[in-house]
Amino acid sequence: MIAAQHDNEKDLLLQVANGSELAFRQLFDAYWNKIFQVARMLSKSNVLAEELVQDIFLKIWLNRRDLATVGKFDGYLFTIARNHIYNELRKKTREQAFVEHLEQHFLESYSLPEQLLILKETTELIHQAVEILPEQQRAVYKLSRNEGLDYNTIAEKLGISRSTVKNHMTQALKTLRLYLSNHAGELVLAAILIKEIK
Repeated sequence: MIAAQHDNEKDLLLQVANGSELAFRQLFDAYWNKIFQVARMLSKSNVLAEELVQDIFLKIWLNRRDLATVGKFDGYLFTIARNHIYNELRKKTREQAFVEHLEQHFLESYSLPEQLLILKETTELIHQAVEILPEQQRAVYKLSRNEGLDYNTIAEKLGISRSTVKNHMTQALKTLRLYLSNHAGELVLAAILIKEIK
């Protein structure tokens, strides 16, 4: 906690909003480790986690004037952190080395019988999530993920445009991420991130 009283936190945020580097350092010191632990859990890399945390606090500083209207800093910070970490990891999945790093981590971490059960349950969750998609989104998702078809082939097969296929896929992945984030943890996130490389 930054301070025991809400008023103290509000005062600290106002100081940062007015450009106080000392007050910003207090926020940084109070929250750095919490954000680092989340970033490390999701990225499986100390180096990347440190970079992510630095970027997150840089964003806070660059947009410090917004802090004058923030009610609860921890909620504000974790929203920014979550969005930044997820966005950066999605970008990273386009880098083959990072995908291999993630896959290797989960192969090593989920090799015991109990952990394989978690993996099985996660797969079932993904199937459940797919089934709640609207019919057209579900069809596009299955053709892409299950049959490995590209967008042009799917468009031709379903008689719709490539851009429509892309829109359906974007919406489907958004729905799946939301469903899975409400029903499971880091393994699901990694699975979805890896799948999005296609």
